[in-house]
Amino acid sequence: MRNPTQTQVGPGSILRPVTCAVMALAAGALLAAIAFAAPLVSILLVGLLLICPLLSWVPFRTSLPPGPPTENRAGRKGPRMTDVLVLTSDACHLCGDAMDALEELARGHPLAIRSVAMDSEEGRALAERHRPPMPPAVLIDGELFSSGRLPRKKLRRLLESA
Repeated sequence: MRNPTQTQVGPGSILRPVTCAVMALAAGALLAAIAFAAPLVSILLVGLLLICPLLSWVPFRTSLPPGPPTENRAGRKGPRMTDVLVLTSDACHLCGDAMDALEELARGHPLAIRSVAMDSEEGRALAERHRPPMPPAVLIDGELFSSGRLPRKKLRRLLESA
């Protein structure tokens, strides 16, 4: 299990300073192109400014090294167990829906599902740390995945890619 306070470094974090420098140069060049009335150069530089942020964006899950194989629920070697924590509230109809969906997904994927009430001491600490806008808040391997209605397709894609 990962330490939640440990910072993960991936390709996206390495590219950010380079992308910022390229964007700063492109912005300066754009101002110069506008001042000298060079419309074609201006259009190209605007395109570069729009594309640069996308170059440094890398989904967090792809920047993590794959976990070592562990024993799954059946006791066989296989993909590593994914820790899923659900922060729930008493009068939350979406919380039960999320738990049902997770239990269904656990049939085909190695999931360790745990539910924590938001009004418990642990729940308050987790809610303060992750700041979910509404329950249920779903944390996967210690990182906030969703809050509110559980995006089943997104979760399934995440589990299949892990």
